[in-house]
Amino acid sequence: MGGQVLLTYMAMDRLGGTIMAAKTTVRVSLVNNAAKDDSFTDANYSWLSDSEGTGGVEGDLNVLGNDPGSAQLIGVSDGIPTQPELTQLADTITNDINGAELDRPIEIQVNSDGTIHFDASALGDTLGEGEETIVTFYYTAKMANGAYSTAKVTITLNGVNDAPELSVRSKKS
Repeated sequence: MGGQVLLTYMAMDRLGGTIMAAKTTVRVSLVNNAAKDDSFTDANYSWLSDSEGTGGVEGDLNVLGNDPGSAQLIGVSDGIPTQPELTQLADTITNDINGAELDRPIEIQVNSDGTIHFDASALGDTLGEGEETIVTFYYTAKMANGAYSTAKVTITLNGVNDAPELSVRSKKS
């Protein structure tokens, strides 16, 4: 979107002498430099890069990947910050899931490389096949133009039916 405008203007020197007419074309481009919302969902959690090598619901999310320009991750919050450049952001937040009995909350942490570490290993096997839970949080980035922008991250965790494991006990003689 945007457009162009033909602008005609008059100029005179400081002494009130020569008046000159000139024309110029001004082109206006509308660019949305705001951070973009992110949504992650997959029963196999393939969108996570398993930085800890645990194979669990833990890893690093690149939330800046869909944002314009060279945005810099500033912090995370569990609600929409009203003044992101001030005090409402954190490097780490915890997020309880409604109705789930967890040993510890889900942890969301800003990594030094600009990704977000997401650790939902506290869920364990609490989600059965066909069940899902949704985790939401917000991140704030400093955009290339110096403005602060906040976007919402929605993560849908789906329960799967884990294959049974067979263990054999040896009989002592």
